Amino acid sequence: MKKINLLLISIFYYGIIYPQTDTTIISMHGFEGNDGNSYLVYQTKQSFFNDDVDSSIFNFFLYNINTKTRRIIDKGWEKIYYPENHLQFRHIENIGFVNNDPQKCIYSVNSLGIDPDSRIIRSDVGEIFGLLGFIEDIFISKSDPNLIYAIYNHQFIKSSDGGLNWSWELASSNIDNSVKYLSFFPYDQSKVLGINSQNHLAKSDDSGKTFIDLNVFVNKENSNTVYFNKDQKHIYLVTNQFESIEKEFSRTYGEFYYSNNEGNNSSWNFIDLPYPDKIVCVDDSSSNNVFIATGNEIYKLNDSGKTFINSWKVPHHPSGMYKKPLQDILFVSVPNGIIKIENDSLTYIVKKSIKKSLDLYPLSVGNKWTYNTSGVYYELVPIYFNISYSEEIIKDTTTESGLHYFCLKDNSTNYTKWLRIDTLTGNIFQKDSLSFDNEYLFTNLISQIGENIEISEGILLNVLESSQYLWNNKNYLKYYYLNTLSTFRMSFVQGLGITERLNSFDFGNSTTTLLGCVINGNLYGDTTVVGINDNLTNIPTDISLSQNYPNPFNPTTNIEYSIPQSFVPNSFQNLNTSKYPKQILDDNIKVSLKVYDVLGKEIKTLVNEIQKPGNYNIQFSGADLPSGVYFYQLKYGIFSQTKKMLILK
Repeated sequence: MKKINLLLISIFYYGIIYPQTDTTIISMHGFEGNDGNSYLVYQTKQSFFNDDVDSSIFNFFLYNINTKTRRIIDKGWEKIYYPENHLQFRHIENIGFVNNDPQKCIYSVNSLGIDPDSRIIRSDVGEIFGLLGFIEDIFISKSDPNLIYAIYNHQFIKSSDGGLNWSWELASSNIDNSVKYLSFFPYDQSKVLGINSQNHLAKSDDSGKTFIDLNVFVNKENSNTVYFNKDQKHIYLVTNQFESIEKEFSRTYGEFYYSNNEGNNSSWNFIDLPYPDKIVCVDDSSSNNVFIATGNEIYKLNDSGKTFINSWKVPHHPSGMYKKPLQDILFVSVPNGIIKIENDSLTYIVKKSIKKSLDLYPLSVGNKWTYNTSGVYYELVPIYFNISYSEEIIKDTTTESGLHYFCLKDNSTNYTKWLRIDTLTGNIFQKDSLSFDNEYLFTNLISQIGENIEISEGILLNVLESSQYLWNNKNYLKYYYLNTLSTFRMSFVQGLGITERLNSFDFGNSTTTLLGCVINGNLYGDTTVVGINDNLTNIPTDISLSQNYPNPFNPTTNIEYSIPQSFVPNSFQNLNTSKYPKQILDDNIKVSLKVYDVLGKEIKTLVNEIQKPGNYNIQFSGADLPSGVYFYQLKYGIFSQTKKMLILK
């Protein structure tokens, strides 16, 4: 009791002092209770960030769909202590229900303190026994609901009375040590699936003593899950793999296989579905109802897996699904709640607050951000650039339809865009002008791993959560990895906004970092920006037009150019300038920067004015233009230079 009280005090302390995330739903499954009610089991996660320790709390709930009530099953936690990076945890795993009795929940608790240990608990009687090491799985037979197996250290421990008493008699029938256990067959426990030392799927017909290689490559280090069809013939395997390279790049792979003959050799087929991180849901009342979620889309598999159709699109990548037997109702868990899908209508039956996630990009009039962008682009030689600029929310407005927009201005180019945040979904929408009818998705603040949505910067590929020290304060950090030819990572920090952008384009790369900001009147970092005419100590001696960056782009790109003092181009410096018009020596020449399509039609005038000598950066938006090749041309006196750019949507 003392430990529990200490943990609750710690959580309360973190919640007041330190950053914390919203409580999100990270897993869900369901079952039909023997009392006639339908139930959902879902897991929530909330993280807290302290100078000395980062903590996450995992709660498991049992939700009664019929009565719309819930109760907590158990609580788990995870802590990382700094600076040692020492990990401790109490994980709740392998939740099942004996004879589908909601009062008889059985599960394992795997803990890591000084040494790893595990417990098997049944909710109506408490802890049954404990072991050193971790329990891999608890399996409840569908042919005999009182028959339960626990998998521990390559051994099958058996209970014949619903988990009250356990026999070690099967310890002599150890699973082949070279095979990693995946699952028993639900109606025949003499059959077992696993992954052998060759990273091939393997099957046993003698309770795990020997295995047959099925010649299907499955990495045992991946997250691998097996699902069984009601017809006892079709088996589905989902394998998900996460890849990260020092936070510079991150993505998740997902593959889907199915067998049409009890998992036997030569019966496995690969189905190529878009997006990674897949989950499957099998209807226990019908062999024809099999669903797979990938990205934000849910597919129904026909012919037990041979073909599939796109059935629904949900707001976020599902973390779990449950098909209610004998009814056309599907329950889907997403980060901010549980959705009921019936007659193609999506309704939230459980809704979680996203208030803390909305603070990842605080939109309020007067908020200001100062950035530095540095990088290189390649022409004949590498050309390096380093510029500073600021963005500020200068005003807001509410449209006749009740939508609230904030106007974000780039103070170096005077370019403005309008942002709107949907407080129910976490979507941030963008318009380049309030007069435009269409708005496009800028980002989503509650996206999780496996999310695949198209935003203005590209297609969202993956999301990582972490913590970061910024200006001596520890903050909640969220990385967005994008599948695009330009921006491929964008970072948000809670309470501050966008803190980093990494861009890679055909001709170079750039990094944008936050130097400082003013949020709700509070100053963080350094918000001083040197003006355009003062940002370089050396006034340019020659005129130049740089390649835009990023390129390709969608929807905005930057165009840099330089105007010299007493303009004499390099190509004329050794010539008799009396042969050339006087205007090439004049500082009061009008500068023209225009955009053209491939037919030479003028699309937009970006600059048409007299400008003082200096280095300039102009932001161009192609939001209202189709994908394709465009040209931009700089004219200054007799000087003219044109470069090509590509809009890719």
